[in-house]
Amino acid sequence: MFKFLWWPYKVIFKHRGLSHHPIFGPLTILINFALIFMPVLVVLGFNLIQLPLDITVAAATGFMLSIEMHILADMVASELT
Repeated sequence: MFKFLWWPYKVIFKHRGLSHHPIFGPLTILINFALIFMPVLVVLGFNLIQLPLDITVAAATGFMLSIEMHILADMVASELT
């Protein structure tokens, strides 16, 4: 249902291209995610400056690790085929 949110990212970064670089991939995805959802949080009344640091770090870490696992899984899959 929300595929349209991901469309600009898919157009700019092709799968297994720069989006699968171990550093640039997660950073570009995190920036894309922030550009989409930060305005939503502001509209909902969240004060982004006062978000607890531990929650912010935990969310960013989980987000980044899941992307890194996807990149590793794709690397393994491409080696097996």
